[in-house]
Amino acid sequence: MCSSTEAIDMVDANSKSGGYIVYSTYSIMVAENEAVIDYALKRRDVKLVPCGLDFGRPGFTKFREQRFHPSLEKTRRFYPHVHNMDGFFVAKLKKMSSSKPGVKPSETAEKEEETTTFVKEKEIKGGVKENGNVSSESEFKKKKRKFSSKPSNGLKENGKESSESEHKKRKKRQFPSKEEISKARENKRNALRQKKRKGFGLINWTETTPLWSFWSLNPISQSDTSEYLLLSRSCNLHTPPPPRKERQLYDDDHILKAKIDLLNNTNMVDYAMDIHKSLYHTEDVPQDMVERRVEVVARLKSLEEGAAPLVAFLQNAAAVQELRADKQYNLQMLNDRYQIGPTQIEALYQYAKFQFECGNYSGAADYLYQYRALCTNSERSLSALWGKLAAEILMQNWDIALEELNRLKEIIDSKNFSSPLNQVQSRIWLMHWSLFIFFNHDNGRTQIIDLFNQDKYLNAIQTSAPHLLRYLATAFIVNKRRRPQFKDFIKVIQQEQHSYKDPITEFLACVYVNYDFDGAQKKMRECEEVILNDPFLGKRVEESNFSTVPLRDEFLENARLFIFETYCRIHQRIDMGVLAEKLNLNYEEAERWIVNLIRSSKLDAKIDSETGTVIMEPNHPNVYEQLIEHTKPINGRTYKLVSQLVEHVQTQTAR
Repeated sequence: MCSSTEAIDMVDANSKSGGYIVYSTYSIMVAENEAVIDYALKRRDVKLVPCGLDFGRPGFTKFREQRFHPSLEKTRRFYPHVHNMDGFFVAKLKKMSSSKPGVKPSETAEKEEETTTFVKEKEIKGGVKENGNVSSESEFKKKKRKFSSKPSNGLKENGKESSESEHKKRKKRQFPSKEEISKARENKRNALRQKKRKGFGLINWTETTPLWSFWSLNPISQSDTSEYLLLSRSCNLHTPPPPRKERQLYDDDHILKAKIDLLNNTNMVDYAMDIHKSLYHTEDVPQDMVERRVEVVARLKSLEEGAAPLVAFLQNAAAVQELRADKQYNLQMLNDRYQIGPTQIEALYQYAKFQFECGNYSGAADYLYQYRALCTNSERSLSALWGKLAAEILMQNWDIALEELNRLKEIIDSKNFSSPLNQVQSRIWLMHWSLFIFFNHDNGRTQIIDLFNQDKYLNAIQTSAPHLLRYLATAFIVNKRRRPQFKDFIKVIQQEQHSYKDPITEFLACVYVNYDFDGAQKKMRECEEVILNDPFLGKRVEESNFSTVPLRDEFLENARLFIFETYCRIHQRIDMGVLAEKLNLNYEEAERWIVNLIRSSKLDAKIDSETGTVIMEPNHPNVYEQLIEHTKPINGRTYKLVSQLVEHVQTQTAR
């Protein structure tokens, strides 16, 4: 195994192939990736070129106190929890020439020493001759010890800035030896092969109930919504969530300690060890973590052995073709031909569950899918479906997660629960889980109305989870095509305004119930703050060097339109100054905003510039429009009556 500089030296810069070197590692450690490439850029005449990969994340240009070359953005990082593959790093270098700009003659003589001190020729008085040769070995070692004892950060011991010459006499950054790097890489590979860790999140999966407690911690992606959200068993989502990491309300050490406390009671021991090493800057870990890891590995091996016969069968494509849609036939066939019975099928469930708890969400989703195809226990099958939904959400497979969500909804709506309370509770949890999907899926804002606004689910919200009205209200405000349903929703807001208050629901109450436009103006400012702090509504989008919240701008635009429309229904002639005040805009912005509305045919009005007023044109819908508007609810009422009749017939048949 050769070092990065030796590998570069082996390449001819004038080669017909272009003199390219590809550096790749089976690791996401900065010391093995960006630090090595940065070292090579300083020591050899090479430059980074694009890797040619259209996926992956850019390499780090800074990490903690380290600062790397800006061109390291051309490298690519691949994370298990993001790209559904093992951790990887790729960099592509082009050798420009065979010169070695960062190497001095004295270092060439001691090429094998990893910690040689880098000293400029003019800084060693008498120690190095003009031609660069060392005058005496003893003198050089004295100079070496002398400069090694200097502070490398440019500060004296008393904290004051050192002189310019002392800045130049910095100690060279020390890197691990070749043997240490090789050993660390091999250990990392073995650990990844054994545990197959493909994610960094955490979900506690309880066997007794499908109502799961959800935590997700993501040390890489700071903009990910699932970095800090908690769905507690009390469904208390209206409690403000912990602050987002990028707002710097807590220092990094505080956040790392909180992560360790959270992980201590889980099976993700390796992740907890990595955080402990990063927090305390040591390779030593507490003994209880080591013992816990031994227990987890032993349990994993035991479950793997129990499920091995069925896993081997599922990995055999030809054997899987023998399975049919009839579960009883499949069970009989597995028992007769492969000696696989209920014990092995149950072992597959436990193995998938443990894989999930260890962070291997991809493997857990596959095993749970296969388990549901063989399972005849409806309760276990439902629990496995909850697990697969959670795994797909953590892997951010929103389309697949939406399919699993719809399957769960059908089961919950059609299943005969032991008590209505259990069914209501299942619907509440389904709506909580759906927030992850609806606020990340392209068509989520429409689908959240379709789900939450159904009578059964809306009753569940009013009974046990009124805080979900915030998300339904937001969806109605930004979705302009649901006005008939919106009128019914306003009635719900009016009913619940004494039991639950939220700036977004209060805004709607001010505009459509109380006609309090001054109050709506104040609530609109509060709504902006709520959206920015909400884990779902405040989802940020990175655009070049800026971070924006698209939903905030869309919400404020539509909120102003709601105020304006309602205000205009009451008044025929409106003063522009008063209107600007109601919309939280200055006079020019209000005038520009109304002109844009008129241009886009959203407003039937005209502006009188002399008097500074807006004149509303009378709007008289024709008879056909009125007929269509009044007959729209008939379809929904018919569907409800048919559903009630079908349920009544099914109940009578079951009796």
